[in-house]
Amino acid sequence: MTNEELYATICNKIGINYNEAINKTKLRSRKFNESRQIYFYIKKRHTYETLEEIGKFLNKDHSTVIHSVKRIDELIRFDKNFLYFMNSLILSLDLEKKEVEYINVTMTKENYELIPNELKLKIKVNVRKNDI
Repeated sequence: MTNEELYATICNKIGINYNEAINKTKLRSRKFNESRQIYFYIKKRHTYETLEEIGKFLNKDHSTVIHSVKRIDELIRFDKNFLYFMNSLILSLDLEKKEVEYINVTMTKENYELIPNELKLKIKVNVRKNDI
């Protein structure tokens, strides 16, 4: 899957116009920011590209990619609707699998239950103390 195809798919799922998103990378609207952050997250988690290579497609630097990945990780941990959205998006994409030993996250038991079983094998979960 090319960068253009991936970003177009993300834009379509979010409900924004790909041409606007790609031509207006300086826009700070929530939807445009979210599309970029999701793109960076997926590229970081599912490819072996460097941070610089990932950011280059949307004319962003490595620090923007790092911030975006952290932001999406945070949303996945605490927003069950967003977790469901990301799971369905990632499973719908035709991505080659990046072998990862484990993804170490802290989330609620409720959100953990929303993760498809094939992904649970790759996740080490730390349950927050107030959820025990």
